[in-house]
Order: sequence, then C-alpha cells, then structure tokens
Amino acid sequence: MKRLISSRYSRFALHLGLVIGIASLSACSTATLLGATIDMASFVPATARTVTVPIPALGTLNVKPLDDKDGNPNNGFLIETAISSIDIIENFNADVALTLGSSVETGVKLQLFIAPDSATDVYQAQYEVSTDDKTIAAGGQQDVTLKFDLRATNSLASAFALIKSGKFRLGVSLGLQATSGGSFTFTLSKAVAGISGYPAKLVTK
Repeated sequence: MKRLISSRYSRFALHLGLVIGIASLSACSTATLLGATIDMASFVPATARTVTVPIPALGTLNVKPLDDKDGNPNNGFLIETAISSIDIIENFNADVALTLGSSVETGVKLQLFIAPDSATDVYQAQYEVSTDDKTIAAGGQQDVTLKFDLRATNSLASAFALIKSGKFRLGVSLGLQATSGGSFTFTLSKAVAGISGYPAKLVTK
C-alpha cells in the first residue's frame, strides 16, 4: 500500500500529518509512503513574482526570488517540519521554475542552498547544494527550472542532516553578469519543496 499525504504550509511551518496510529501502521507494508509538500511561491505576493532590475555593465548582480518576509532577505526561506525526533525521512526535493528575460546578453548562474535555521546568510559556498548556468540572449526570454532531489543515499550528508532535524532554510540565487548595462526580468512561476518517508519503519525497528 502506498499513500501520499499532501499538507498545505501554514505561515512558514510545514506540519507532517503524523497522526496515523501504530495499529494502522502495522497493517501497512514498509512501502507505505508519507509525504508533505510546500508551495513556497504562494507566500510571494502575486505583484512581487515578476521583478525587473538594472544590470550594471561589467559587474555581477545577485537577485533572490525566494524570501519568507522576515525582514532579512539573505536568510532564505524558513522551512519547519514535525519530524525532528522521528527518523523516517528519506527524500527531500525542490522544484523552482522561473521565466528569465534580459535587454542585453546575460549569463545567469542559478544556485540552490540549504542552511541551518540559525543562518543569517544562507548564500554561502558551504551551503550550496545545486547549481546551473544559462545564457539569456539580448532581448530574449527563457524558461528555466532548478530541480533538486536529495535522498538518504546521496553524499550531501550535512544538508540531509539539516532536513532531518526538522528546521532549515532554503535559498535560491540568480547571479547575473553582462558586458553592458541593461535590465533583467525574472518571473517566479513555481517554487515547491517536498519531504517524504516511510513511517511503517517505526514499527519494524
């Protein structure tokens, strides 16, 4: 039996529905899957999902499309889950989709970060877990997606430990570089994070 429970994020706290009784768990196989998702884009006002910024000539500009509006734009998006003492989580995934446009040819470095909840700046090299590079032609527009899938068997042990702790920060950064000044526009169309695990393992341990 496979079950997926999708839970809506409520004011920066994602609570997994771990209300399944031990009796019901014992009736399920170890393949029973419990999951929860968070729509981070829904916490960005619709009027703020499309942003146009000036690009300096021969310089680099970093923009951050995700912000939990806690007054610090550098600490990313706080995610809390009700799993801090339950060792069942085996997967975390993030899917961020954007539409990028520029008046001049622009190199874009997309980066995803996972940091401790205490971090005041998540956009540091030690917290980077995924990166991709794109080039936007002058006057052009391109849809891009930054996907990240972290499993218990992956080598990013520190990031996975943060996720399993039940409280961590996620950041997305766009690094822009152009040879001449212009303007750059990004539209955040999707930003979803998901956590899943096998609660039946609590019975088999």
